[in-house]
Amino acid sequence: MSESSNSSLVRFAGIVALGSVASKILGFLRETALASRFGSTYATDAYLMAMIIPTLILMGVGPAVTTTLIPVFTDIEKRKGRTAAFQSVTSIVNACVLVAAIISGAGMALARPLVHLVAPGFGPETYELTVTLTTIMFPIAVFSTITSVITGLLHAVGKFAAPALTGLAQNVVIISSIVFFGGKYGITAVAVGTLLGAASMLAVQLPALASVGYRHHIMLDWHDEGLRQAGRLIAPIVAGSAAGQAGTIVIRTLASRLPEGSITNLNYAQRLVGLPVTVLGASLITVLYPTLARLYSRDSGIGPAGGSGELDLRGTRGLRGTPDLRSSRGPRGRMGPGPKGDFLRASERAVGIVFFVLAPMAVGLMALSTPVVRLAFERGAFTDQSTSSTAIALVYASIAIPAMSLSELMSKTFYAMHDTITPMLVGVGAVGVNVVISIALVGTMGHAGLALAGSCQPIAVFVTLYLVFRARVRRTASGQAPGYSLGSSALKTLVATCVMSVSVVAFAGWIEKVVPGHGTGQQIIRLATSVGAGGVVYIAVAAALRSEELCFAVGAAKKRIAARR
Repeated sequence: MSESSNSSLVRFAGIVALGSVASKILGFLRETALASRFGSTYATDAYLMAMIIPTLILMGVGPAVTTTLIPVFTDIEKRKGRTAAFQSVTSIVNACVLVAAIISGAGMALARPLVHLVAPGFGPETYELTVTLTTIMFPIAVFSTITSVITGLLHAVGKFAAPALTGLAQNVVIISSIVFFGGKYGITAVAVGTLLGAASMLAVQLPALASVGYRHHIMLDWHDEGLRQAGRLIAPIVAGSAAGQAGTIVIRTLASRLPEGSITNLNYAQRLVGLPVTVLGASLITVLYPTLARLYSRDSGIGPAGGSGELDLRGTRGLRGTPDLRSSRGPRGRMGPGPKGDFLRASERAVGIVFFVLAPMAVGLMALSTPVVRLAFERGAFTDQSTSSTAIALVYASIAIPAMSLSELMSKTFYAMHDTITPMLVGVGAVGVNVVISIALVGTMGHAGLALAGSCQPIAVFVTLYLVFRARVRRTASGQAPGYSLGSSALKTLVATCVMSVSVVAFAGWIEKVVPGHGTGQQIIRLATSVGAGGVVYIAVAAALRSEELCFAVGAAKKRIAARR
């Protein structure tokens, strides 16, 4: 198992990342088309607010179902077989459809008071438009909920390709609505396209669903073991997801009182921040979560010793001198595998990997915020002033890039431990942090203060969850701390990131003199070379410091290459 597990991580994460990259490229084309057609106006403010309202009302049920279904399906399949697990999935799908349909109908009927509640600062014209768009897009809740169940099922059986491609179909539909119908029918056409895009996300997964042998039936057994087990686990996860969405609502509600376009500028900044988080952070977590769930099950004595789908995160030999954390003893006689030992080591290794990948991207976006925004959006109705406003928001929003993925990883680590209460409580507390800081800063910093407050929320979640996790697992793990030192690894990553940031700022100033001009070609050259220079410096410094995460990546790549020979 260990011989192929690291290459499996590269392969599975690569599949998810490839789909995410393609989806994000289309996503940027979508945002670019939207910015070019409508700019930062009341129409885009109304559209973005209308999109978030169904998510608020549904309270994050979709992502919660995806997260819950994986351990539930895995448990039933091990004990009763795949047929019984499929029967439970049928009941879960039908229950979710029923709940989502009821909520969607109620939301459409109560659209006017809902809009007034979440956007009290909107003027009459923006308010009426938001009500119309909200009514159109509320059925998205039904499609997204079904899609989430199917995604969880496919991830549980090791099928990552189809879920990774859902964003492609969605973005193609939305872009088509903007390009072909936005000019004639306005922002309403984009709302209709968004609804159809949600339906396409479901449709694109159906062939993969059929290929694993699943057949859906119109039946709902409220006493089904899987449905009841999912019901017990899902409530805290829904509350935690709702808390996360509540932070977004707080920001947009306060932004509705700021000058026109503030919500849109914040949204564009978040889209840019979401690129590394979704493409790399979420891709890694998507693959790591099932492995952590299996590893905890194994170390707890309730599951088999492993399987072909389990990834080896306990360590690997990469560069010369790297300790092999798979050995029974780490440096200075520290503990080897034992009850919860491998799980603790794998969890900390996962944190280190995610931080190593995302920390330089956060700093890079901060250093290059203006050229990134200008290249991505400045055309048509999106003016230089819009670029400046969005770039300011991007600087503060980028602070949270590592924490956004790390907080998600730590939440799912608790879910793997069958604890859904702790992440929920921490998430609710972090919303309070967001609200307090937002109110304190919005008056003096405007939308930039809201971006900074939003960054504080995932940081608070990750720090709290990690401290609780360390205290809890150390009490149950045998022996002392594992040989892998997350603190040492994170320090090396920070040093490499700081050196990289200095080099990026210096190189960007130099290349702007060498390649002047405002054309798209010149912008691409300047930005690409600045990013490339920063990447080279980062890897070089990390290698000089013997970064454990770089060693892990090199080892995984070597195994992947060797496996192909």
